[in-house]
Amino acid sequence: MFEAPINRIRIDALLPTVLGEGTLIEWEVDDKYQTRRLEFAVIWGRSPTDNFQKVGATRDTWLVDSVERRQGTDTEVYYAIVVRDRDTNEQWKSQLQRSGSNWSKLHWRIAREAVRQWNVRLTRGAVSGTRGYLVKRRNYGDPCPECVDPTTGKVQKADCVSCYGTGVDGGYYPATETIVDQNPDKMQRRLTTEGALKERISTWQVLAFPRFEPNDFWVDAAQDLRYKIQSQVETVGHVAGVPIVQRVQVDLMERNHPIYAFPVADDG
Repeated sequence: MFEAPINRIRIDALLPTVLGEGTLIEWEVDDKYQTRRLEFAVIWGRSPTDNFQKVGATRDTWLVDSVERRQGTDTEVYYAIVVRDRDTNEQWKSQLQRSGSNWSKLHWRIAREAVRQWNVRLTRGAVSGTRGYLVKRRNYGDPCPECVDPTTGKVQKADCVSCYGTGVDGGYYPATETIVDQNPDKMQRRLTTEGALKERISTWQVLAFPRFEPNDFWVDAAQDLRYKIQSQVETVGHVAGVPIVQRVQVDLMERNHPIYAFPVADDG
């Protein structure tokens, strides 16, 4: 268990590097600290007793280390998060998290080929992929100044266009272009809050970087349809335990949902 206020650290050291993006470090803030104004610094070292160096600082709950820290396949890399309260200057340091980077050269080749085949299949193959944008939800940040009650911390406006109903200022991170496999598009029925049947829940397959997670959104680039990622997110393809392909369930949002006010690349 990590020291407060960090609950969990996840390091995607393999697949992002396969795609040329670097190492993605993500972390979760404990619920007790959600209302505090925190900033984070990521540090790294080659052993638990190493003299750790700073990678970078952020007020988000993720950071990409663009430097290749490994020196051969046997090199170990450790990361930790230093947290500072911007109001009280109180500081904490998380426990160390080892980067899961023990792939062999064969694993690297298999992963690169899997990603290449995925992109070829959906862009030039028999199955036509659908282009769009993944919009990842902000799970931590400054409270929305427009709709969050400063006393209770509760969201007062579900249709707020500053946080889009999330309660976190900004609501979502900038959209990332992705391509998804909607074939076959398996529909499920469910009841709306008004009791009417709604055939809008679909099952798709997606490349696992960037990771699709519950409460994120995906935007159809051609039609501007906006889908919410549901809780059923599964890994259906992996290399040595690292997710390559995910299966996700999505729910098409109605046009009056505040997510339609969120700007993406093709919004003009």
